[in-house]
Amino acid sequence: MGRIQKDLRHIANQVYDISEYSLLPNLAFLPVNLTNDIVSLESKRKLLLCLAPILTQAEKQRKIDANLCEDYTKCRSEKSKLTGEYEYYDINTGMMVNVFEYQKR
Repeated sequence: MGRIQKDLRHIANQVYDISEYSLLPNLAFLPVNLTNDIVSLESKRKLLLCLAPILTQAEKQRKIDANLCEDYTKCRSEKSKLTGEYEYYDINTGMMVNVFEYQKR
């Protein structure tokens, strides 16, 4: 395993230890023959092909997590187009929820 893969695995393990969230479950799918500098078009193509299933799985997990969060807090979150910050809305009333109230829920 190369240095970059070891570093990524270490970071992923730390995140998992703290949150039990599997950050890089498919790290083994990364090609062994990738160099630290991905400069050739072929190396970039191989990397993207390897990352596609990882990103697909991450997106599925993100949606599951968002739904669980909504079920638990009874709020939905939206990123503000104006400020770029998240805003929270009560699912039942549609009214905006203060960030501190959201954290309490």
